[in-house]
This record gives sequence, structure tokens and C-alpha cells, in this order.
Amino acid sequence: MRLKHIVTGTLAVTHLILAGCGEGGGASQKVAEQFIDRYYVQANPAEATALATDDMAQKIEEQFALLAKVVPVKNSGSHKASFTMKESSTRSWTRPQLGYAHYIYEVEIAAKGAEPVYKSVVLAVKHIDGAWRITGFDEKSESGPSQVVR
Repeated sequence: MRLKHIVTGTLAVTHLILAGCGEGGGASQKVAEQFIDRYYVQANPAEATALATDDMAQKIEEQFALLAKVVPVKNSGSHKASFTMKESSTRSWTRPQLGYAHYIYEVEIAAKGAEPVYKSVVLAVKHIDGAWRITGFDEKSESGPSQVVR
């Protein structure tokens, strides 16, 4: 009888752990894609920083100021951006409460009357205090689409 309770309890705990792990990679990728959308497509750094840690917020604002010098994006409505995920690496399945993931995106930004700008963007996402947050952000200019990304 006691063994039956132990087995039942173990199965219940295992089910809860696996259920939490199943959401890990998807939730981290969703946050990464929301960040890319808000930062590049919507050109709204304030909304993008809401998805990041406090430490990353200033870097994100600085990077956006540099981007705005190259492509007139901020509140101009004269740009179009698209993105594609090139690589992902998640470790959330090991310990969801300490999960982290890395994503690499290819971004194309086109503005009226200007040549398109291509970027490879690396995002680090970490599970902190019950939410996925951007903890690392690095972008690199590329000469064109489909370049080999780091």
C-alpha cells in the first residue's frame, strides 16, 4: 500500500515537472520574437525594453539610437522590417526555474529611398522570477541576406 502511494506521488510530481518544461522553450522563444518585433518592426524601444532586465534596458536604448542614425525608423512609419530565426539553443528543460535560451535572428530593414540594412541579432533569454527576460542583446551588420551567422 505504501509503495502504491510513493509511485503515485512520483508520477504526479514527474507530470508537473514535464508540464512546466514543455512550456519553457516556447515561452522563451515567444519573448525573443516579441522583442524583435517591438524593436525592429514596430521601432518601439520602450516596448522592447519592457521585455528586458533593467541592466539591458540602457544598452537597448543606446543600440536603437545607433540604428536610427543608419535607418530612419523611429516613429517615421517609413520603414519595413522582417525577421527570421536562424538558430536556437534552449536549456529550459533541465531546470525550468533556472532556464535560459539563445536565439539568432536575421533581420532586414528597408526604408524608403535607402538600401536595405541587414543585421544578425543574438538574444539571450533567461527565466527570472517567474518570467522570461532578455538578458543579452547583440547585433551585427551584414552585407546582405542569408549571410553565415556566427
